[in-house]
Amino acid sequence: MASLASSYLFSAQLLGDRVTPLWGFAWHLSPRAMLDGSWRLLKKGGLFFCRLASTIGMEGRFVPLGEGRFHLPDGSERFLVDEARLLGLAEELGGTLIDPIKTTVVQNQRCMTTWVMRKNG
Repeated sequence: MASLASSYLFSAQLLGDRVTPLWGFAWHLSPRAMLDGSWRLLKKGGLFFCRLASTIGMEGRFVPLGEGRFHLPDGSERFLVDEARLLGLAEELGGTLIDPIKTTVVQNQRCMTTWVMRKNG
């Protein structure tokens, strides 16, 4: 998957009052810029849905590489978040969780987290 990182282009799906970032936080060179760009597209009261790689459920099983990037058991290198970071970002952006943060552990290789919030305003 390393080749995906080098050829990756950010994409977002904008459907009325919903923004869904598509395929990217784990590979993006600047995940925060990607998040800010997606959030900027969202109307006040709009719904933000994101599925992204995290450490939730497999804490301590990843090798930190710095700046939020980790080496995973599946051999990939990804940007990962944890629950505290997601909650902090929601507050910082002015979002409200409308569903609890949920995570799926994928065969003890990586964790995929669903983060859903509404833009306040």
